[in-house]
Amino acid sequence: MTKLVVGGRCIWTVVQDGKAVAGAGGTYALDDDSYTENVTFSLNNDARNAQVLVGKSFKFTWKIEGGQWHHKGVLDVGTAQQEIDELWERIP
Repeated sequence: MTKLVVGGRCIWTVVQDGKAVAGAGGTYALDDDSYTENVTFSLNNDARNAQVLVGKSFKFTWKIEGGQWHHKGVLDVGTAQQEIDELWERIP
């Protein structure tokens, strides 16, 4: 999984066997302790689920520790919830 967050825009992708199988992106907002993603596009190899995130906003807490970015929150999509607890490392 790769995530880019730069210049007010964000995108994440999941690649398996050399093919992008899932992803989403859009804009983001950053406050002291909150990071919010506003999804404007998505991709998924299952066309029925490709647009489920579009138009939604997801809020996370965030912090940087030891050069790593940690963000945590809950995705509410329809009746499903998924806890997100991610640790990202910057690759120069």
